[in-house]
Amino acid sequence: MKRFFSLLYFFLFYFAWFLVALLSLMAILLQVKNIRRWLHRRNPDKSLHVLYLSLHGKGSAGTTYREEKWAEIFRQHGFRVKVKSVFTNQQFFRFTHSDFGRFKLFAGFLFARIFQCLQSIHYDVVIVRRELLFFNDYGNLFLEKFMHALHPAIVLDFDDDLIAAKNEPFPLTTYGRLLFEHPRKWSASLKYYTHFIPGTRYLADLMLQYRPVPESHLCIMPTCVDYEKYPVHDYTKPHPRLVFGWAGGRYNLNCLDMVVDALNRIQEDFPLELLVISNSPYSHPEAKFEIVNLTWTAEQEIENLQRMDIGLMPLPDTTEQRGKCGFKLIQYMGCGLVSVSSAITFNNEVVDDGINGWLVYEERDWEQVLRKALSHRAEFGTIGQKAFLKVKENFTFAANQQRYMQFLQDVYSGKS
Repeated sequence: MKRFFSLLYFFLFYFAWFLVALLSLMAILLQVKNIRRWLHRRNPDKSLHVLYLSLHGKGSAGTTYREEKWAEIFRQHGFRVKVKSVFTNQQFFRFTHSDFGRFKLFAGFLFARIFQCLQSIHYDVVIVRRELLFFNDYGNLFLEKFMHALHPAIVLDFDDDLIAAKNEPFPLTTYGRLLFEHPRKWSASLKYYTHFIPGTRYLADLMLQYRPVPESHLCIMPTCVDYEKYPVHDYTKPHPRLVFGWAGGRYNLNCLDMVVDALNRIQEDFPLELLVISNSPYSHPEAKFEIVNLTWTAEQEIENLQRMDIGLMPLPDTTEQRGKCGFKLIQYMGCGLVSVSSAITFNNEVVDDGINGWLVYEERDWEQVLRKALSHRAEFGTIGQKAFLKVKENFTFAANQQRYMQFLQDVYSGKS
């Protein structure tokens, strides 16, 4: 059955490839860029039209905080904004559990994305989240070339080191060669984008190695929160047990293995539980403490985060993890929570060690640092307030919206 779906996708992909090649030729011959400007001249609405091409779809934290919430803010300031996805986050996870589901995911995403690229001519600025095709490096960047033919300026928004995540360059299979798979798909695709919104300076510098552009073509934008409208965590009402917490996606759940031994030993002196907020449950055979799993939803996010006493962000010191944007920390601290995290790249910029949280510099030191944090338990309210203020001043939508909006205006006007 798997071979049948692979063969079917092979023929569908070639059909899509030739379709896009034809459309790209038409775009060049008909000068679609000028047609797009003509369409807007006919439109009496003078506001900036912005299109987000979403990757993960509605229901994911990345889509919520790097696309949908920004779209709401931009609309309040007179922009016309649309977020277009293909599948919801729940559909994606459902499709990955069967051969037919994966076929629907790949084929459906491919043809829907082609149609969305065509629709993009009605927008002044197009922001692509992470990459145009999901888990699909075939076609020798044909869709990026198509978008490049349609738009003079395309913005790429990314908040992970996708070069490391994709293990570029990766070896090609015979099937991959037949479908023109690119061994360095993400890094090679950078040349088809003119402007970039990396989540950290680290990611910006990494990207500049492959695509040198002026600093004015960059808008370093952390993943922001709007938690300042909610009350901070109340440490005057302690839980019966210490609640250590973690929030994140299923692909990072294994990072929690780093702290199990430390929590086991701390459990001997402090009754505790581990609260995990994710789209998949976490378990560990050697855990001597209770693990409580909650499914992440945007509606219950704040309520669930407030159940924690200490937010955890353990990370192994690997190339891929160095590209993380510290969003867990921003979430914890934005709720006024005390946090303990690995001292890797951007985490060092978010946390002021010993002031608004604690950093762990060596993996073997997790127990020591956690016990150090617990020795300041009477000060958790003050430390949490300092964490909240750090996020409010640097990592909220309000603190960054003017810079982001000006960047988009400059992209459209050609000033950057």
